[in-house]
Amino acid sequence: MNKIYLKDVSFLIPIRIDCNERLRNLSIILAYLKNHFDTNIYIGEESNDPKLNGLSSEINYFFFKSNSELFHRTRIFNELCKRCDTKIICNHDADCILPVTQYVQTTNLIKSDKYDIIIPYSGLVYNLREEDTELISRASQNEKLLSNIPIQHCKRRRSNSVGGVDFFNKEIYIRGGMMNENLISWGADDDESIHRFRMLFPERFIRLEGVLYHICHPRNINSSMKQPHYKKNVEEMNKVGKLSKEALQNYIKEWSWIK
Repeated sequence: MNKIYLKDVSFLIPIRIDCNERLRNLSIILAYLKNHFDTNIYIGEESNDPKLNGLSSEINYFFFKSNSELFHRTRIFNELCKRCDTKIICNHDADCILPVTQYVQTTNLIKSDKYDIIIPYSGLVYNLREEDTELISRASQNEKLLSNIPIQHCKRRRSNSVGGVDFFNKEIYIRGGMMNENLISWGADDDESIHRFRMLFPERFIRLEGVLYHICHPRNINSSMKQPHYKKNVEEMNKVGKLSKEALQNYIKEWSWIK
């Protein structure tokens, strides 16, 4: 199969392997991206001990040691961003997947300088059934299977999502403060980020049509509102949401991770 040229893009995937399903999901996403695209993939694993062994040499892998029970995803994503050198970066969850055409359309819009911040789907997120996940995991060319999955057989997860897979012009992303590292573990990080970039660069943002698929996994402390930083995350998101554009620009200047 001829791969689609996406060397202008770096797919950045922060991860903590907290269950077998998470490892399976990552394997599916990596195979999907590698099968269809000639591109750049960066994985940042945060953990006490590395769990990812034997990754392909095509993948840029970085291990970030942490003894904390909580996954600091925002920090790991920023660290990966600092290590890549492409015009376009993609904030890609290890459990989410798009039809190939949505990746390509999004990349072309940023390459053409029409937009700099793109949500490549309408906000609709559907959970894949376990049987569909198993089929995709066994298929080397799984785009056909993904496209043929009857949407009516999938459970709708969210109708106005902004995360999972988002694309940015890296220069604009850095100017806008990157991911907000005040947000730790699960909750509010994507919502805060997209609101902030829409406030700072409204004419450079667009949301496209299409669906995002989510591959299910167990919900542990880093995947639910039960994590101890969730309330603080929401408070930070609300704080950012109330700032004027000028006040937001001044607040970003205080963030240590962009200095």
